[in-house]
Amino acid sequence: MLRKDMFFTSKTDVTSIDIPTMLELSDDEYREYVRNCLLFVDHHDALRFDPAGCPLAITREQIDILVAELEALRLQIPPRSEL
Repeated sequence: MLRKDMFFTSKTDVTSIDIPTMLELSDDEYREYVRNCLLFVDHHDALRFDPAGCPLAITREQIDILVAELEALRLQIPPRSEL
């Protein structure tokens, strides 16, 4: 069970892409957005979500869990052809 004392609130300005713009991105543009604007590995070798700076994973096992969760969520998102 996650405890409230495990979390902190960060007050940062976040720059992102809105949904209509994201729908217009080609696959290559989206890949570039993910690689250059969303995710990075910091100097502690932690995978971070760039806009908020929060860590997503710090071990390969945590990345495996993250990938599995993303794969489960994938089933809830419609393909481009249905939008």
